[in-house]
Amino acid sequence: MKRLLTISLVGAILLAGCGLYSMESRKRAAQLEFEKGMRLYNKCEFEAAKKAFEHSLWLNPNHEGATRYLAVVRRILVQPEEYE
Repeated sequence: MKRLLTISLVGAILLAGCGLYSMESRKRAAQLEFEKGMRLYNKCEFEAAKKAFEHSLWLNPNHEGATRYLAVVRRILVQPEEYE
């Protein structure tokens, strides 16, 4: 019982202090997802790149690069013949 209580207290402390850490963690994850999207974009895998940019924006709605490239891949997917 004592061990369970200790684990619960540690979990509560970690959850209580995750405010700023969580945002920084989300920003790092958003950047990694953006970089994945750029690799896919450079390989002309536009549908997969779109999903990566969307995921990046879900993690960090203020990611400028993901916003910009998501708009680009959406245009490409709507009119692919213009980009061949």
